[in-house]
Amino acid sequence: MFLKTKVKADSITNLTDARYFAAAGVEWIGFSLTSGMSIEDIQAIIEWLDGVKIVLEISGELTTSDYEAIETIHPDFIQVDIHCNLENIHEPIPVIKKIDPSKMDMKSLTTLLEENVDSCDGFVIDLALYSWDDLLDNNPISPEDLNKIIKGYSCLLKLSFTGEDINKIINRLQPDGICLEGSSEEKVGYKSFESLDELLEILTIDE
Repeated sequence: MFLKTKVKADSITNLTDARYFAAAGVEWIGFSLTSGMSIEDIQAIIEWLDGVKIVLEISGELTTSDYEAIETIHPDFIQVDIHCNLENIHEPIPVIKKIDPSKMDMKSLTTLLEENVDSCDGFVIDLALYSWDDLLDNNPISPEDLNKIIKGYSCLLKLSFTGEDINKIINRLQPDGICLEGSSEEKVGYKSFESLDELLEILTIDE
């Protein structure tokens, strides 16, 4: 399956989600180290996956258990908050930095991105709490300003996407990719993918 933009599946906590997204052709699958999953849990899921890049998602400052996870799992990327201190990571590893622009003006946002652009391989612009309509109302950032950021830096966009707006967002803003969220299972091995099915069907390129 081929998608019209790269997709990162965020915060995966179960094999059902992981296999669903892998079969859909996403580029990255992310596992949050603050989700309660153990290193063994993550490794057990990864063993079932093929053809996707693995991202360990870390919130806050790196802890001893975070370093242990990185050294044990050997992910393709780590994702950290933009202010996270990475000085104690001894092995070279590509880094994605996440930034929430909702409480920043354009000058501060651009300055922060510029200060970090040489120390990472790209950014996640985290606007998960906002819809396309919010952006059209300039809340918390206008589409024009967001477009300037995306044009200037390698960015994945995390937004509250709907089937009605996902194409217009991708066409207008042209991010390097988007982030879609995983969720918990309704019971072991089962969950509904109705809303994700709609989004991914829209993103699928007919062969």
